[in-house]
Amino acid sequence: MPVEFIAAPGESIPLADASVDSIVVTFTLCTIPDVARAAREMRRVLRPGGELLFAEHGTARSARAQRWQRRIEPAWTPLAGGCHLTRNPPQILRDAGFEVQWAEGLLDPRPLAARTLAPLTYGYWGVAR
Repeated sequence: MPVEFIAAPGESIPLADASVDSIVVTFTLCTIPDVARAAREMRRVLRPGGELLFAEHGTARSARAQRWQRRIEPAWTPLAGGCHLTRNPPQILRDAGFEVQWAEGLLDPRPLAARTLAPLTYGYWGVAR
């Protein structure tokens, strides 16, 4: 299966409209500066019937964990390469025009360090069309 890697920002994908069969996004929507624009670009280049497969982290479901995410995020983001804890990957993709089928919850198996941070790095995975 041919795979082509393109070194370009997600907000400006140098491909023609509807020219990509599949897109795989893993733990990147949290760091893209203009994530809404990048999601629209992915939608633009994905052919009709194509799929975007994603495994991401984002805002937790519990109000308590969300409060901690909001408190920590101002310090976390610059220390973690621009990573935002409070983004909602399924909503970002829906807002870009995708139909999203997803699951949520903690991503297992995880090492002890990841289990300790689990409430802050709530997981999402699924398919967007």
